[in-house]
Amino acid sequence: MTLFNALPTDQASKWEAKLAPSSFKALNATAKYIPYTGKFRSLYVVGERDFAVPPAFAQSYIDQPGAKFEKATINSDHMPMLSKPDDFVRIVREFAGGC
Repeated sequence: MTLFNALPTDQASKWEAKLAPSSFKALNATAKYIPYTGKFRSLYVVGERDFAVPPAFAQSYIDQPGAKFEKATINSDHMPMLSKPDDFVRIVREFAGGC
């Protein structure tokens, strides 16, 4: 329930059952392209109830040298597109210029 703690228990269990483990190779891959260096706008959505990447840890990504993020905070877990879809879509639309 770490990823989906804002969902009701039955829904969280349903979505967690669909997760597959990441390979060691994928977890340890070196990034070849960093998209958040300022060549274009990058949005980092921080979930206030995210137990997988807590807000303080997310801030360390946002504050890393060379990173240029715009930040939005949402009252959600790690998967706001599932637990708070309307709020998530509103944030992304605002970031995209009201599309």
